[in-house]
Amino acid sequence: MISLQKLLLYALKYTPITQEESIEIIQTYNFFGRDAVYKKSSEYKILPFVSKLFFNFALDYEFWCGIYNNYKIRNNKILEEIKIIFKYFYDFKIEKVFLTENFAALLSSSNDIALFASGDIDIFAEKKEKDKIYSALKSLGYILEERFSDNILINSSFSKSNQDFYISIAWEPLSRTKLPSFVSIDDFLNWENVFY
Repeated sequence: MISLQKLLLYALKYTPITQEESIEIIQTYNFFGRDAVYKKSSEYKILPFVSKLFFNFALDYEFWCGIYNNYKIRNNKILEEIKIIFKYFYDFKIEKVFLTENFAALLSSSNDIALFASGDIDIFAEKKEKDKIYSALKSLGYILEERFSDNILINSSFSKSNQDFYISIAWEPLSRTKLPSFVSIDDFLNWENVFY
């Protein structure tokens, strides 16, 4: 038998699971039980991956399939909302803005839309577009919350009371400072590939 952590790693495996690994998965799952697996998956924020693994193995199928389907429905709603947001960005003539981080990586990979567990949709934009972005998102009913570091605006979050996710606009993304070369937003702009 393997550890609970190793069991959960199988949910992230890209290569096919072997017969020997299948036996390990089933034995370990049965030993720890659904509640422990669910709790640890939640802590690691990999519930959609784990749910897909276990309903594929028909282990507590209805339970895990329900979780997987909830993520799929939610993430398709997010995608539809992103389409609306970027249509408004286009209408407001906002040019220097693009999706980043986890949701962007998922869409770029053409992977299963259910495999996104986070509650924040990360967007990078340039500060000179701030007023137009604020106007576009407020016109869609979003509520603004700004985050500062040393009196510098680094992030603006937008949420709606009826949504279980929020939009996070990064004005000063720290990850850009760690790249081997500076990333220019001009290299990413291509409105023809926006989601509508």
